[in-house]
Amino acid sequence: MRDDPMHDDPLHSEVSRYAVVGARLRGREGTWCVLVERDIVTGIVPDVAGDRPPGAVDLRGQLLLPGFVDLHVHLDKAYQLGELERLGEDGGDGIEGALRATSRLRDVLTPGEVGRNAQRLVDVMVAGGTVAARVHVEVSPSSDPQAVALHVGLAAANPDLRMEFVAFAQHGSTGHPQVARRLAAAMGEGCTVVGGCPYADEDPLGHLDHVIGLAVDTGAPLDLHLDLSDRADDILLDQVVPRVEKAGLQGRVVVGHVTALTAAPPATVREIAAAVAGAGITVVSIPTTDLYLSGRGSPQAPTRGVTRIAELQAAGVPVALASNNHENAFTPVTMPSLTHAGWLATLTNHLGTRAQQLRLLDAITTTPRAATSMQVPGLTVGEPIGAVALPVHDAVDVIRTAARPTWRFAAAGPRRIEPGAGPDR
Repeated sequence: MRDDPMHDDPLHSEVSRYAVVGARLRGREGTWCVLVERDIVTGIVPDVAGDRPPGAVDLRGQLLLPGFVDLHVHLDKAYQLGELERLGEDGGDGIEGALRATSRLRDVLTPGEVGRNAQRLVDVMVAGGTVAARVHVEVSPSSDPQAVALHVGLAAANPDLRMEFVAFAQHGSTGHPQVARRLAAAMGEGCTVVGGCPYADEDPLGHLDHVIGLAVDTGAPLDLHLDLSDRADDILLDQVVPRVEKAGLQGRVVVGHVTALTAAPPATVREIAAAVAGAGITVVSIPTTDLYLSGRGSPQAPTRGVTRIAELQAAGVPVALASNNHENAFTPVTMPSLTHAGWLATLTNHLGTRAQQLRLLDAITTTPRAATSMQVPGLTVGEPIGAVALPVHDAVDVIRTAARPTWRFAAAGPRRIEPGAGPDR
């Protein structure tokens, strides 16, 4: 039986109508009252101390934000380090080693173990304030054919975390005819986004054309793992843009990682960024994974590449931040909240000004909301509630302190989050 990261609370369970008072809201002066009925935000009005609804949740001046959206996460690879260590694996020699070590686990881990690890990560994400996630479901020669069903079951069991599933070709598709068939099948089993990984395919451009074709045929968005490298020569982003435009997928494509851009000259970065903006492509930066995997092949000072966030944003490219992997061969740590992704991005990308750090807050709230196809709960009147309270007054301090949520407001009603909440080990 899984542990609930939220402590029992009288306000949790079957609350059809409630109010949140004493809330600071980003961009508004004073404190506010948010009215919720049957999980829908019905009003946001000034907070009047003498005219508060009985039994309201009083935030006492804490900041209330729309909940976080993780645009790139792998539930089926979560918490694998212990098993890797038992097998004598560590995957510590970069992306190739991580891929090999993770593939070996496909023959060892049972679906039940994968499911329990995935649920554990869902609990961590919920406690960290995430209300929606785009989840990559591995489709490979060795992956479980029932993987999509496992994820659909997780979504049904966890209504507080909205999930959108990507049929993800972890090892490419051109050398594996069965993978192409299984990708197409996954799009009818619960996946709504086509995913690709050109750098893992022996024919990167052939694989890119295949997944773009599948996206066009199914009418689905496209999400690519792309350019996870320290070498400018490995950049394929400039090949993606014209293909996206030719296929008519503008505004429906997300690319994750893009660390090879850190090795390109500034003029090349500006040129590619302008083209990416023109094609309406969203870039997802993943500070933890990309820091861990990068900078291993150079005899000189490593780039420790996290993609060029500032340059991309300056060109008008939407940039989101995501968690990607948790305690596995790709990322040997857990990210307790997406606020930590913003905190880390300030350091990796020299984003120290108030304006820059507020854009990093956008990168875990508004930007990923605009990039996903599902309805994401938030703080909009007339829409489902999906919000988090944080113990700060100023929005910039969410990033500067990597603030952890204290309250969560979602489908199950109000829940208080105790410090360090999460599943037991």
